[in-house]
Amino acid sequence: MTKSSKGGVTKEYDGVINEVAMLAVGDKAPLFKAPGSDGEIDLAALLESGPVVLYFFPRAMTSGCTAETLEFNQLLPEFEALGVTVVGTSVDPVVRLQKFRDKYDLKIPFASDEDRAIGQAYRTLKDSSTSSSHERDTVLISTDGTILLAYRKVSARGHAASVLNDARRLREEGQI
Repeated sequence: MTKSSKGGVTKEYDGVINEVAMLAVGDKAPLFKAPGSDGEIDLAALLESGPVVLYFFPRAMTSGCTAETLEFNQLLPEFEALGVTVVGTSVDPVVRLQKFRDKYDLKIPFASDEDRAIGQAYRTLKDSSTSSSHERDTVLISTDGTILLAYRKVSARGHAASVLNDARRLREEGQI
């Protein structure tokens, strides 16, 4: 038996349910409010100011996540010059995200997805278990909430520069 739910969230094949890939370019980004390293993160409010890069990472203070975040942090002034806000999110509790921010003097706000609601909405969890962490995925969301760029299972190193280059291209094309 083959079934798929409306919206393509899950598919069932002979009783086995498989998660469908992360949201894609052209999809509407799910809005959320979440506790953050610097207070509440409200995606709708952030989008009122401009496009948002939302990057998902497995765990704060691990080698790959630290490398990726340090690169986003280093490039943050260039994203800001394009009018783009960068937000990181992981399944870590707020306290761990604050320690991560403080240890590396990070300027990026982090949303805690400890309950996995953001990951479920964006389909970025490694599996459907409640203990799962995020894949290393990223989306660039336009001010109208449309996903303009989507990156799935990226390498930590060099990814931030790729996102920045693509954001520059979108700016040149008048898409952001």
